[in-house]
Amino acid sequence: MDQGRVGSIMGAIESVESGLDSLARGATDMQKSLAAAADSESAKLLGRVKEIAGREAASIVERARADAEAESAETKKKGEEDLARIRASIDSNFEGAVDHAVSEILQKR
Repeated sequence: MDQGRVGSIMGAIESVESGLDSLARGATDMQKSLAAAADSESAKLLGRVKEIAGREAASIVERARADAEAESAETKKKGEEDLARIRASIDSNFEGAVDHAVSEILQKR
């Protein structure tokens, strides 16, 4: 083989190697760019998920509060009804209880 042809082949090989190096650098840069974009999107999505979760949690807490208030109101109403019934019973039996107490006291003397 002649010297000129060998030199030409070597030049072509060097050119190919240079192109391959350039492609490798480009691929590395693209990987970094894609990783940065993925990190950015991941952070955005995480923020959105946290926002949605916060709203959902607030909604759950609000429903629980409303349910607790309704239950509390019902318990209060029942307690007031029971108290009124007990007071009515005491009032209706008060004279009889006083008469009975007086009778018991007088009998023991």
